[in-house]
Amino acid sequence: MATRCLVNKNRQYQLVKKSPVTGEETAVVDVLGAPEVDLVGVPPAMQVPVLANEAKRGISLLEGLDGLYHLPREASIDKGAYSEGARVSKFPRTDPREGQLTFATKGRDIPEWQQYEDILWWLLNLDGPCWLRVFDHDGTFRELQVQLRQSPTDKYKNDIGMRGLAIHLVDYVAADPFWYSDTLTATISRKDMVLNTATGWYEGHLAVENPTDWRCFLEYAQRPMTAGAPEQWAITDAVRAPEDPDDLSNLVFGREIPIPELSKGSEFLIRTHPSPEGLWIETLDDRQLPSEMPGIQPENALPRHLTEPLMLPIRMRGGTPDSSVTCFMPQRWQRYVGGRKVVF
Repeated sequence: MATRCLVNKNRQYQLVKKSPVTGEETAVVDVLGAPEVDLVGVPPAMQVPVLANEAKRGISLLEGLDGLYHLPREASIDKGAYSEGARVSKFPRTDPREGQLTFATKGRDIPEWQQYEDILWWLLNLDGPCWLRVFDHDGTFRELQVQLRQSPTDKYKNDIGMRGLAIHLVDYVAADPFWYSDTLTATISRKDMVLNTATGWYEGHLAVENPTDWRCFLEYAQRPMTAGAPEQWAITDAVRAPEDPDDLSNLVFGREIPIPELSKGSEFLIRTHPSPEGLWIETLDDRQLPSEMPGIQPENALPRHLTEPLMLPIRMRGGTPDSSVTCFMPQRWQRYVGGRKVVF
């Protein structure tokens, strides 16, 4: 059965490799309907010349995009032995994405095809993830972290690549099943805050929002303190979950998380996502801050479709006028397109 190469003028796919240390992109390869392969960041030994008028040469993503669109969720149904009907849980289970993709590699000759094969399996392997990036018609993109679930099964009738072409069925897994777009940020400095003389704390607000179709767990980061007096911050994890997810008119602020006082040379990173690590704080002086904060854990998030900025309270004391904290708002989506707020 013939397999068609996907061509969509409104959408472009890429495989992206990122540094596991810095998160910076180290390679970007076009894999959908592109006339040439973008070799930015690919090691020189793997680079081959590509002619712009030979669209079929390079790496192509073929039809069959299993598991990429809808978020894999399943409702939990509780049934009683003597009750009528059943009760559907308010908290459906979210599973990792698993599916199969089909990639083709084609070269002008066998040596060039081998180079494309090297690039494909350098990006897709069992040793670490890469990102599948999908561009929309407006130039924005969302990306999903994927990696091989198992090595592709070799069932070739002839010597692979003998005509400079190979097609591979790739079983992938995305442990984090969400599509990510650019992270939003908001920063505040002490000089932007107002001193409460009664408490000795500076008070201010961060403008936060979440236009996606999934809740957003905030992250807070403080730049290393280089001078000045010790400082202490008190952040807000987010807002309490509204009773009606479509009515965000009466949101209630969530939990305040006081961070122990930090001295010169320290910094912190707090992820409020309820991950196995829990409250994650890093400092340069190797203090075990979570042990100094017993029973204080983030438990709230920004609701979906929060399109109007919300002023979230934040406090600090000590430090200098330039002491600052940045709030990161990771943008998670259920699908690689759509998910915007529906307005009737």
